[in-house]
Amino acid sequence: MPLDLRRRDQVERFATQILERRPDILVNNVGLNVKGTTETFTDDDYDTLLDVNLRAPFALIRAALPAMKDRGWGRVVNITSLWSISGNCLDAAYCASKFGLDGLTASLAAEVASSGILANCVAPGFVLTEAAQEAYSPQDLESIGAQIPVGRLGKPEEIASLVSWLVSEQNTYLTGQNILIDGGLTRTAKP
Repeated sequence: MPLDLRRRDQVERFATQILERRPDILVNNVGLNVKGTTETFTDDDYDTLLDVNLRAPFALIRAALPAMKDRGWGRVVNITSLWSISGNCLDAAYCASKFGLDGLTASLAAEVASSGILANCVAPGFVLTEAAQEAYSPQDLESIGAQIPVGRLGKPEEIASLVSWLVSEQNTYLTGQNILIDGGLTRTAKP
């Protein structure tokens, strides 16, 4: 079923399906960005970013929790961004939504850990996805990769491997974290 996370009615319909399916694992891998100066950013664009990046994950988490609590086991992973850890020019609204998702996850982790549910975020840096290839020229991607200490953009499967471990039965203790996976870009010294 196609799902437009900008439409609250569709999000609620999907949340009802999640409630009925009673999942053990929920991965909120959503993200929408509209760049612009804070001064000129429209209320409609701001509302859309918050609806997609923060409200929709909240609604889906709320729908998944009853089954996880009943089982005494569950995993929630929210995909944030390196911009949930560090601010970025022309991304105030996007950063607000992703910082908010991190805060939601940390609070959720504290709330549900005693029920056997672990909640974390994964914060990817620049990853060579189809969206990145559409947004940037090959020269831009090469230039970005050169600024990353490992010398390249991340691969989608690297992010997927981290998420897979977080939702697995091997993860029995890690919760409430926003794990940065960006090839060292954010936390290492730059030349």
